Amino acid sequence: MRLGAPGRCGYRRAAGYVAASVIFLRGNVLLREPRQLGHCGSCPGITMVYAALYTPVRERDADGLLVPGPGHSAPANHANLWLEGTHEEYDPGHVRTGAGLRT
Repeated sequence: MRLGAPGRCGYRRAAGYVAASVIFLRGNVLLREPRQLGHCGSCPGITMVYAALYTPVRERDADGLLVPGPGHSAPANHANLWLEGTHEEYDPGHVRTGAGLRT
């Protein structure tokens, strides 16, 4: 799955979907059943900050750490890490498939 750099709209939409699935769609991450519950709170804002920081960090080959705080921001962090492949790099159970997304 290639979505381009996180600064692109397609990436941000995908991260929003993944964050929502982390919160609400546990057994239905690929929407095989037509339902979605609740809202994502701060996830779109966290993803926007993540996407804005991604390019300068990569261009400078710098280390970066985004610490957004507790609560509903965790799904946004997991969504971005899952989409960019970092989750899979450190935990092979988080592959970028439906099964990895459920994990």
